[in-house]
Amino acid sequence: MPVSPLRRLPVELHLGIISKLELWDTANLACVNRYFRSIIAPPSHADYLAAEVDVWAQNRGLYACSNCASFCRFQDFADDMKKGKHIRGGAEAGVRLCLRCGVTRGLYVRGATVVIYGKPHVLCRFCESFTDRQTYQAVCTKCCPRTPPSSTSSSPYMMDYTYTNERASSRSARVYYDRTHTDEFYGGWSDS
Repeated sequence: MPVSPLRRLPVELHLGIISKLELWDTANLACVNRYFRSIIAPPSHADYLAAEVDVWAQNRGLYACSNCASFCRFQDFADDMKKGKHIRGGAEAGVRLCLRCGVTRGLYVRGATVVIYGKPHVLCRFCESFTDRQTYQAVCTKCCPRTPPSSTSSSPYMMDYTYTNERASSRSARVYYDRTHTDEFYGGWSDS
């Protein structure tokens, strides 16, 4: 297979051309073949910060993460990391962390509440995934499937004590379906 005229140029000339390219053009050139991938240095976090204020990154909704040293999508960041000093070109844009890196670096601990798109989410205690179920247990539905979904009860205090007995046998004297344990003490049982 004949070598293209571009590949016949010396490596120094290739590196000179690459130094004039923008970040996204360099990334596209690195995807062309192994030769260009081997001579192009991976971009640094400073390169990503400089490129995120460009129109190309703004149109695609990309932000730089300081731990990944890469671009992440807008929805991969908590609301606190997209406003104030953490905005594009802001004073603390260099310390911005995506949700995944915030969990691995300990910024978001298990059970912590994080606001994403204006809605509070809790980091599950077991699987470290974000859930919009805010309970005192801080677990997602995958880790605790027997936890009942939030009811329409007006008192959030009583919602914590609502439980169901799914394993009641025919010998059970009383079956607790959608009742609170306070009903037993205050005479909420029917005698039928």
